[in-house]
Amino acid sequence: MNAGELNFRATFQARRPGAGSFGDVVTIWKNIVTVWAALKIGRGQEKVVSGRVVSATTWEIVIRYNSELANPKASSAFRILCDGRTFSIQAVIPDRNNGIIKFTVIEGGEDD
Repeated sequence: MNAGELNFRATFQARRPGAGSFGDVVTIWKNIVTVWAALKIGRGQEKVVSGRVVSATTWEIVIRYNSELANPKASSAFRILCDGRTFSIQAVIPDRNNGIIKFTVIEGGEDD
């Protein structure tokens, strides 16, 4: 992957429990790492959820290989902030031979 293709900043965040102002449990997103990334739009789809039509767009985010993010089990629990958007990770595909990691993501997600 050419460096020029990595033209977006992507911040990976992990979900952490926290305390709200009334002592209730709330979700806090903690920044893990920010890296240069390529952002590629994939395909759109519509589906019916709870009796209403919901549209979703699948994207691909590609970064240089990073050992912190190469574990699919750990990384799939993260979310990614990139280009003013919030993405939920659907799949993590580490490619050590080519020195990259591909993330299949969907825009939006819980607690954004």
